[in-house]
Amino acid sequence: MNRNETRDYIRQNASIYLEPDRSGKGHICPVCKSGAGKTGTGITTKDGIHFTCWAGCFTHSDIIDIIGLEHGLAGYSEKLQKAVGLFGAGILEKGSSFRGSQGRPELAQVALQEADYTEYIEECQGRLEGAMPYLGARGITLETARLFGCGYDPAFSRGTGGVEWQALIIPPNPPSDGAKPDFAAFTARNMAPVDAGDRYRKAGGSSLFNTSALLQDSKPVFVVEGELDAMSISQAGGAAVALGSVANASKLADFLQALGGASPKKPLIIALDSDQQGEAAGLRLEAMLGGFGVECCKVDPYLGRKDANEALVACGLAALASALRDAEGAALKQGRLGGHLQKTAGARMQGFLDGIKAGGAPCIPTGFPSLDSALGGGLHEGLYVLGAISSLGKTTLAMQMADQIAAAGHDSLVFSLEMAAGELMAKSISRHTYQECLGQNGNYGDAKTARGIASGAKYAGYSTRELALVEAAMAAYSAYADRVFIYEGIGDIGAAQVRAVAEEHFFLTGKKPVVFVDYLQILAPWEPRVTDKQNTDRAVLELKRLSRDMGIPVLAVSSLNRANYSHAISMEAFKESGAIEYSSDVLVGMQLQGAGLKDFDAQVGKREDPRRIELVVLKNRSGPLGDPLQFDYYPMFNFFEDSGDAAVWEGFLG
Repeated sequence: MNRNETRDYIRQNASIYLEPDRSGKGHICPVCKSGAGKTGTGITTKDGIHFTCWAGCFTHSDIIDIIGLEHGLAGYSEKLQKAVGLFGAGILEKGSSFRGSQGRPELAQVALQEADYTEYIEECQGRLEGAMPYLGARGITLETARLFGCGYDPAFSRGTGGVEWQALIIPPNPPSDGAKPDFAAFTARNMAPVDAGDRYRKAGGSSLFNTSALLQDSKPVFVVEGELDAMSISQAGGAAVALGSVANASKLADFLQALGGASPKKPLIIALDSDQQGEAAGLRLEAMLGGFGVECCKVDPYLGRKDANEALVACGLAALASALRDAEGAALKQGRLGGHLQKTAGARMQGFLDGIKAGGAPCIPTGFPSLDSALGGGLHEGLYVLGAISSLGKTTLAMQMADQIAAAGHDSLVFSLEMAAGELMAKSISRHTYQECLGQNGNYGDAKTARGIASGAKYAGYSTRELALVEAAMAAYSAYADRVFIYEGIGDIGAAQVRAVAEEHFFLTGKKPVVFVDYLQILAPWEPRVTDKQNTDRAVLELKRLSRDMGIPVLAVSSLNRANYSHAISMEAFKESGAIEYSSDVLVGMQLQGAGLKDFDAQVGKREDPRRIELVVLKNRSGPLGDPLQFDYYPMFNFFEDSGDAAVWEGFLG
């Protein structure tokens, strides 16, 4: 295979390298190991080539970029070379021209054999003390050198023209949190005073040094030129990544761009050498990083010296540590000030105008005319809570909304925490049998209950007419069923999982769904050690955050324990969780028609067919409240019919 064929083979066979996750639906992330834990949620792909880690390590990246990220490689050639080594030499066939072998397969094989220098580097590490006179003169302690996996070769001759060097051997990424170090490349530093051309040799490609520092979020990270500079900053209590050469500035930019959502949480401090070349490279790097949103600033913390190692030797560890702390403080202040200024209305104005020009978030009708009128046209971005005591049909109403929204062409994402997906489907098809009857002759004698739909044994007793009715109902449901996504859960779906699935839906389909949660109180607890009320409060806040961050409607069904059939629904019924009352954008309560009136008899109301239900808009952050909305509920056939007058509400809305 040539280079392009090799690349395509690796990209199309990522599963050779990736391990299945606990859920069996994705793979374990090689970078953060997401998918190996209790939830089993790993990385996913839509096209089999591009993957997304939902823990934030990368988005829409192929396996070559993922391997590069895993091993701290920025250049594409280095990433591809590493991938070839990991996938195995068997993918290279006779005549390969991979990595510049110019049709000579023996060179391609040698390149693969040299992709792992573990044995050599470990041998050099065993001789590290031989390099200590040199390192000690540069202010680097034995502890620091070991921390970064350094070694010593007293007779290094790779690429030296036959001259033996006493060389300090430096691998690109030392062990981090117990992880295996990257020994696919190394830098050999000539410890003798020599001209610039004989100072370094690199094996396995030119790599960034200590990229693991970019994945921590406890402090700002210094960007320096040399490996010894990065070690000096680490010894002084800082965190640093080294370019290895100013020519590698673009490699750092590529590496950070590949990180995506996992890019550093603290500012990068660009502190290249204090010379003309370093100054020019620093300006270029600042422009590149700023171009895709990485927070950075240029600072010289070297106390009048050329670089961090010179500052350590000339000024001492304490002075360098103090200068680094000052630089970190300045970077954090600059970053925080910049972030603070971005919160002004002036800074937000262009985005605000762009949103108006784009038409804003769409309003999605529920399919119930009076309810849509009461809500200003339907469901807008925000959190909607639908609350009722048992047996009033709150789940049925919510699922009918989900179906009607899907039938209108929008995606409904349903989290059913109590009923199985089959139960919900049977209820929907049951409703369609009733609607089909009404459309044909107004006689619903042949309509089927949910049990009549789900029980296969009953079909043998159905007449030809009844079977045709069921078939028509199933066809009506199937027309939009591909837009109803049902996630079942009993105690294992919480607000965080709802968010993850909604975001994944948007990533996979490009469509923003309307999210339905049935029901709020049985979401998996955010924190098992706190009270039910505290967990419900947190769930409400997280669902509200989801609606805001994605710009979508989220409708959560809520049970009510502090009300009864005879009392009119009110805000008091939602007091079980203060967050429902205060964080929801729209709060809708359901009650039997006439509840709270003097002569109201709840038992009579429950026996009526259809059952007369009122929807009361108790809170509407962006609209009026008005009178109760009237609905007829046919519980046997899971059907709500809007019996209200939308024109009344149109008067309220002007």
